[in-house]
Amino acid sequence: MRFLSFTIEQYGAMQERRIDFGDGTGLTVIHGRNEAGKSTCRSAITDFLFGIDPRSRYGDKQTYSRMRLRADLAFSDGSTASFTRRKGQRGRTLLGPDEEEIDESRLAMRLGATTQERFEMLFALDHEILRDGGEALLRADGDIGRMIVEAGGGLRSLMPKIEDLKARSDALFTPNRSKDRAFYQALDAFTAAQSEIKAHLLTRENFDEATKALAGAEDHLRTVRQTLADKRREQERWGRRKSAVPYLTERTEVRLRLASEFSEIAALDDAHVDDLVAHVEAVRAMAAGLEQAGENLRRQRETVDAIVIDPRLLREEAAIRDFILASLQGDEDRDALAREEATVRQADLRLQTLRRMIGKPSDCDLAALMPDHGKLTRLQSLAGTWRELAATRAEIDRQIGDLDRKLAMVRRQQAEAEKARFDRPLGFNAESLARLAEDAIDLESRRAEAAELGRRIEAGLSALGFEDIAALNALALPGPAELQTEIDARAALAREMDRQEEACVRAARKLDEVRTAMLQLSSGETLATKEAVAEARAERDQTVEAIGHLLFADPPEKAETRHEALARLRRAITTADVKVDQRLADSQRIAEYDVARRDEMLAARDVAALDAEMKRLRERVSEREKAFASTWPDACRRLASPQAMKAFLTDRDDLLALAAELSAGNERIAEATRRTAPKLERLEAAEARLGLTEASAGHSLSHRLADVSAAIKAHERDHADFLRRREALAKDEEERSALGRRSDALEREETNWRAAYAEALGEIGLSGDTPLAASSEIASEWQSASAMLQQMQTFRQAQQRREQHRARLDDVRQTLQERLELALPAEPGAAAKMLDERLSAALDARSRRTALMPGLEQCEAALKAAEARADAAGQALEAICRQLGCARQDAELFAEKALARRQLLRRNREINAALTHLIGDGFKPDGNETVAHALDDDLPLEGIEERLARLAQELQALTDEEEEAFIAVQSARSRLDAFSADDHFNAFVAAREAAATSLGDAAEQHLELALARDLLEEALRRIRREEQAPLLGHASQAFALATRGAYVAIESDVDDEGKPQVTGRRADGGLVSVSNMSSGTRDQMFLAFRIAGVERYCREAEPLPFLADDLLVHFDDERSAAALELLASLGRKTQVLLFTHHDMVREASRPLMERGLARLVEI
Repeated sequence: MRFLSFTIEQYGAMQERRIDFGDGTGLTVIHGRNEAGKSTCRSAITDFLFGIDPRSRYGDKQTYSRMRLRADLAFSDGSTASFTRRKGQRGRTLLGPDEEEIDESRLAMRLGATTQERFEMLFALDHEILRDGGEALLRADGDIGRMIVEAGGGLRSLMPKIEDLKARSDALFTPNRSKDRAFYQALDAFTAAQSEIKAHLLTRENFDEATKALAGAEDHLRTVRQTLADKRREQERWGRRKSAVPYLTERTEVRLRLASEFSEIAALDDAHVDDLVAHVEAVRAMAAGLEQAGENLRRQRETVDAIVIDPRLLREEAAIRDFILASLQGDEDRDALAREEATVRQADLRLQTLRRMIGKPSDCDLAALMPDHGKLTRLQSLAGTWRELAATRAEIDRQIGDLDRKLAMVRRQQAEAEKARFDRPLGFNAESLARLAEDAIDLESRRAEAAELGRRIEAGLSALGFEDIAALNALALPGPAELQTEIDARAALAREMDRQEEACVRAARKLDEVRTAMLQLSSGETLATKEAVAEARAERDQTVEAIGHLLFADPPEKAETRHEALARLRRAITTADVKVDQRLADSQRIAEYDVARRDEMLAARDVAALDAEMKRLRERVSEREKAFASTWPDACRRLASPQAMKAFLTDRDDLLALAAELSAGNERIAEATRRTAPKLERLEAAEARLGLTEASAGHSLSHRLADVSAAIKAHERDHADFLRRREALAKDEEERSALGRRSDALEREETNWRAAYAEALGEIGLSGDTPLAASSEIASEWQSASAMLQQMQTFRQAQQRREQHRARLDDVRQTLQERLELALPAEPGAAAKMLDERLSAALDARSRRTALMPGLEQCEAALKAAEARADAAGQALEAICRQLGCARQDAELFAEKALARRQLLRRNREINAALTHLIGDGFKPDGNETVAHALDDDLPLEGIEERLARLAQELQALTDEEEEAFIAVQSARSRLDAFSADDHFNAFVAAREAAATSLGDAAEQHLELALARDLLEEALRRIRREEQAPLLGHASQAFALATRGAYVAIESDVDDEGKPQVTGRRADGGLVSVSNMSSGTRDQMFLAFRIAGVERYCREAEPLPFLADDLLVHFDDERSAAALELLASLGRKTQVLLFTHHDMVREASRPLMERGLARLVEI
């Protein structure tokens, strides 16, 4: 598939753009500046082929309906088609030439199985992918299969998927135990649940013990909580007492002050006190306001009086301003005359120069000698004409000289080219030998592949212990199905034996645990069994019966005998009671011992049964092995197990397949050898024509092809240069004749000019031999003289007017000096400046004084108002003093005491309220209780604090005890609840089953992931086997072209440790591993693999365009040129579109354009 043209409408920033690709063959360099639309064009091509994403960023809601991608396509079968892609739902966006909707299959059938993702992986390449690809080759560490996948493009995503499968599989299970892996997490959960299930199998004794423990814990908790409540109430009571002590002390002090300091004003009510305080504060405020008003008036008067004004300056303001303006005008006239005077002096000097040039005295009147203006203009025009003629003459002479030298050099080069026979074409080109290189490389790769197959077959036979394929094929083996049946049967027996062995181990472990428990229960004091208790009670009864006989004996027994019998009775009763108490205390141990004894019997029985079953399984395994060995004796003598036979069978099938493949490969090698022979003859003929026969002797075919191709290209280049020079030589000779004709015409123009020049000199009074430069200068001076003479006349008139103005200014200055009685400077400018400063100061003072007068009047009015308010406040205070019976001068002290008394009374009320809250209803706010009476206790404050500290310690201890008791109750209740509810037991059973399910799921997922990874790795190995040889051969050819012959091939081998290794073969025969290559060379190798993959695809399916975006940004000039050659070679098989904004890439591709291998498109 090739694009002949591509049109973009309303796509991204492009409104409409059409790109013409010609016939679509070869390399097309699409060049444009940044933001010109290269990336947009590349995205548009992909969207055209596979559909525009509904969420595409190349458009908005207004332009979606008008978005169109149109293309004219040509296909490998010679057919053409035109399609249009619009934006819309996938599957309904392909249009025909008339915008009619057509079936997507018409384009999809050309794309085949290539999806958009695979297209972008294989057929799209930019500098970032190229650089990452070079690093990927380094990470492949010599694995040719990984290199093919990494560089091939279409399967590049396979490698991270393999790594992801490995990581996910290892996260589930590995032989090394880890708490982070799901399998072992489930196993730990299963073990923990199983332990909890065993722990919840309780006995009747445990239930009775748990019931008693709960009752005791609840009783203890209630006791502790009651004690804690009593202590808290006591702490609260003593805390209130402690808080009341400072208040009672302060209340006593307040009452003492009220009685001693404020007795004389005790009878005043609050209304009188408020009036007195208000009037005192008003008098104070009025006095302060009066003082401030007086101070403001004083400051305002001082400010106004400080401003002094001269009235004479104000009266003469108009005359002064006129004088200042006239002085400024005089200064301007003076400065202008000074500047003109300098100009006049320069003009006079120039006129003196003109007098000397025309030979006149210095006092000559030049106005009388002034020539006509037209004559001067004519002379200057002739001077300009001569300068143009001279410049033209110099340029023509220079061109003639350069062209003569160029013609001589080109004629010499043409003669040398004819001598070297570059004037005739070779009659053949490099393209006629192009397939020879591919065929030779293909033949060499086939031979290398055949040799590799032979080595692999020999190695396989050696590994299997056979001399040849026939002997290997003759060995009798069971079929794969029969082998699998035997393997499955043995595996089932092995799994059964493993389960039985695990059961045996568990049973033996359980028996050991039971016996250990019995040993622990029976150690220490002897258990009070039922028999021991019965024996003690029988002894007690016998003693009681003996005492009865003694009591009723006749005659009675002795007292010593009776006392001895009574002592025996006491001992018997004590022994019986001890046995009963011990029986009660050891009831748990006895019950556990009985259970352990029963478990021992069951465990011993299980161990015996499991051992018998294990023996039976071993006998079945032995019988099956003997039967299989008798059926296949030869195979069993050589191979130890069915698994080994299965692996051997697979290896044998592989070796037989390799042998068949080797035989077919040898036939293809023979056919390729016959096909390559005629082309080799043409190569030898080309070497003879180019004189390379002796030089190529002993060289490899690829080296000879490179030399012949280089020589053909050099001859074609030199022949093209010869033709180009011959055409250019004819053009240069024609140009030389034209220059000669122009030189003759110019000489005639120069003769006519000289006659006109002599006539013009005579018209202005100059001799005919006056040089052109001198006559031009004299004419210019005469042109300037008229203006300078007029300027000098104007300057003299202005000087007269300046003197008259100066005299008038002196008269005005003298008049103002007399009227103002000021000593003014004699210079009018200085006098005007002095008067301006004095007048400005006077006007400013007048303005400031006028602005201050309203403020002064306001200050005077404010002072009067303050005096009136102060008198009224004083009179009101005297009236309230007379009413209260105090002197005027004591009013302030009287008011301060009244306020202080009010504050003490308010504090007394606050203290009484606090004491009522702390002490309670028993407190009397108006009473005179002391601290001890009020608290009904004679304990001092230090004693209260000690009591509180002791209570705090007791409360903390009780709180801790309450927490411990609560925890004990919860623990006992939880233990007891376990008897009446099976939730915990069932929960643990459910947890065990869930853990078992998780174990199965983890194992199943691990097997699935491991199998998927093994399948992908096997596919990778298959790619290595099937694609290595042909792809390596094509990649070698591309690599040699990309490196300009620095490397001639890519080879695959194994190192000393048996690891795969990929190397590059230099032209001198040396090998370089991928890790030792430079990053640029690795990039070239990646590019060679990618192009080999594209070529393989193009051979097997419809070729698709290869899109390269700024691919050469990291390459130097030499590598860029080589990469362009490589892309151009790919262009023979499919269309190559190289997008770039670098001018160097465009220029580097021009040699390819001249040879017809590339074309340029500017956007």
